[in-house]
Amino acid sequence: MHKIENTDKQQGSAMAWHGLTEVKENLGFDDNFLREWEITERPLYDESSNPVGYSILGCTDDSQIRIGKPYNPETYKPITNEQFLDLVYDCISGTDHQIESIGSVRGRGRVFCSIKLNGLDDYNAGGREFKPYLNFGNGHDKSSVLWVNTSNVCTVCDNTFRFNLQEKSKESYKLRHTKNAIHKFPEIARLIDQAIGVQAEFQIAFNKLAMIDVKPETAKKWITGFEAETVTEISSQKKNRIDRIDDLFVNGKGNNGMDRSDLLSAVTDYYTHEFVKGRGIGNRIYQSEMGRGADRKSDALTNLLDQGKFEETVAFGNMVMN
Repeated sequence: MHKIENTDKQQGSAMAWHGLTEVKENLGFDDNFLREWEITERPLYDESSNPVGYSILGCTDDSQIRIGKPYNPETYKPITNEQFLDLVYDCISGTDHQIESIGSVRGRGRVFCSIKLNGLDDYNAGGREFKPYLNFGNGHDKSSVLWVNTSNVCTVCDNTFRFNLQEKSKESYKLRHTKNAIHKFPEIARLIDQAIGVQAEFQIAFNKLAMIDVKPETAKKWITGFEAETVTEISSQKKNRIDRIDDLFVNGKGNNGMDRSDLLSAVTDYYTHEFVKGRGIGNRIYQSEMGRGADRKSDALTNLLDQGKFEETVAFGNMVMN
């Protein structure tokens, strides 16, 4: 569910999965959808035209739009599109970058911007290209704080907005809409260096796995243990999954069935491309990047890097197989 309503727009450098992107080759900070309108505070009055102490947000480009619910200006301070975009620009100023996606969802209730930094190099695992993004988001409708994170998920809809908002990692920052919020903006810039560092850590981890050989019979036991998890009898569906991941270990794109990086690539390939095969593209992307598929890929990396967990999984797989 993308929640891109008729008053919203998502612009990007390429068409997103939902097929609603307005593709623009050179998105800029001065030329994008969020510069075409601004939020405005509209005080509310009672029947006698007396102010009631509450306001509601409107939009400069359409007087019919009302964003969210009434709020108390004394306790809630909206962050404008101009402030939001200036924050993003200040964070990446002096860094070679490209705006990958920008826009709003929920009837202008949420706005977002995803940036690709040249310092965050793409990498490959299991024949799949990963594109690390620096994501910014803000809620005009009080459904979201101002947030920043780094992830492999580019914000293009409400689902991806929600995923990045809920992402719990040290490479994230969240700020409530208070009167002093704008004074804390400079703290967010620290995420740039952290994001680059996290990317380097993944590359080091993947290279480490490539240095650890795995025999085919050991790989099959690990895959069985990893997929069987806590059961000693596996269904025919799960057995087929084990056999498929085992095949990808040897025959998957870029694999040769020799080391732990091939195991990680096999799991990554399966849960990215085949876990929900045959379902709608939106559901496939959700499961791969945010749902069960994302969890399994993360679990595999953690398991393969930990010698003790790896050996336990192999032993459990051997027990299940026998």
